[in-house]
Amino acid sequence: MYIILIYIIIRGSLGESIEYYNVSSEILSSLRTVLVKRQKNEITKKCVKLINCLLSISMSLMPAGMHVQEMAYPILFPVVISFLDCLNSSEVASIGTSCFRTLVNLSASNEDIKAQLWREFLGYMSTENITRILHHLSKLGITALLVLIIGCIGSSNARSEYLLESENGCALLRSIIQNVDAYNREEDNQNFELVYSIVESLIIHGVFVHAYKACGSLTSSITSSQLVLVKLLDGYLSSLNVVKADTAVNLSLFLCKDLFFELCKPICIQFMEKKTDIPDADVMSEFVLVVLECISSLAMISRDMKDVIVGFNTVPEFIDLLRRADELIKRKTLKSGLPEKDGDNIGKPWEFPNMKLKLVGILSVLAEKNRTVQDQVRECGGLPVILSQCNIDDNNPFIREYAILCIKGLLENNKENQDFVASLEARESLTSDVLREAGYEATIIDGKVALKKQTI
Repeated sequence: MYIILIYIIIRGSLGESIEYYNVSSEILSSLRTVLVKRQKNEITKKCVKLINCLLSISMSLMPAGMHVQEMAYPILFPVVISFLDCLNSSEVASIGTSCFRTLVNLSASNEDIKAQLWREFLGYMSTENITRILHHLSKLGITALLVLIIGCIGSSNARSEYLLESENGCALLRSIIQNVDAYNREEDNQNFELVYSIVESLIIHGVFVHAYKACGSLTSSITSSQLVLVKLLDGYLSSLNVVKADTAVNLSLFLCKDLFFELCKPICIQFMEKKTDIPDADVMSEFVLVVLECISSLAMISRDMKDVIVGFNTVPEFIDLLRRADELIKRKTLKSGLPEKDGDNIGKPWEFPNMKLKLVGILSVLAEKNRTVQDQVRECGGLPVILSQCNIDDNNPFIREYAILCIKGLLENNKENQDFVASLEARESLTSDVLREAGYEATIIDGKVALKKQTI
């Protein structure tokens, strides 16, 4: 009890003293000079310990109050940055951790300090410095850096925007995203979760599209960083997070028009027509699926979001890609999927496995109790295309069940669609079991084939 009380008193006294920060800064600068010379390994080790000790004392004083942070910042920040310049080997990696922890405490709960620190920090973090620092930081150092980034952008639209407006900020984001797979393989997953929190903040602040553009081109090939970003967006949307209406609309516009219409669909058709392995086809295949999954998640937010997505003329585009996939990709079954003379195998990237499944799934979500979508599907010739999916396809497991559910939604309270499907039944273009599973049965009314709902 007494020890804790003494500690609080000493911390308060030191924290209020500008002399302490001046003296501490001078000692740290002297230690840095010794560290740079690297005369002997033992001296370096002792130097590192002293530096970490002094930085730890300084960071422990920050909770004494915002006025302490404002007094200490102009003295400590240049010293901390100067130590980051020394981060060039594993011997001094622990200093990087102490530096970033000090910056976190120096700016905690102080918006004015955060604003100043964020600009000065990003000004220092050139591509060269980012590469060097990330290479030599320990796992704990990476954690401290990620916490600093979240602390700065989490509460501020302006700082989130500045991250993506500055060249250094974009380079920092790219470097972090490129390491996500490595963070995800770590035993405790903490750094992966912190990167997810950073991307979550960018989504909430409405700058996700800018983050995507910072990681590569908007209209050409997909980079691995862009794939990671869209996968993190998918994780956010599918976890039942509340998305602001304007953010959801902007994301829908971006996903539907920029990514699906302008990028995914043309490349899908190009790959499927060539019917051969193409560099990065596996990345593109995964990217297409994730984009479709994001669109589906947005459509499930509300009826208003469905209307927004439909308003981008997505239904005819989805049907057209589904039709082209049917024309260009042979349906696979266990028998047909066995290796043949031409080397045909199940699941080639250019076959876009599961893409048709995702398309049918989205159309099912959009068509539910939506007369506009029901009519659009019929008018663009989509009913036969959906019905043709009621077959087993090992490239798209369970697509038959998805298609039957979609047909059920397309027929509900829509006589025109029911009459069209009934005409297919009359021409024996449709098997009766598909209708039964969709909840309908064919019957003769006034000499014509018609559909009626089954009675249980």
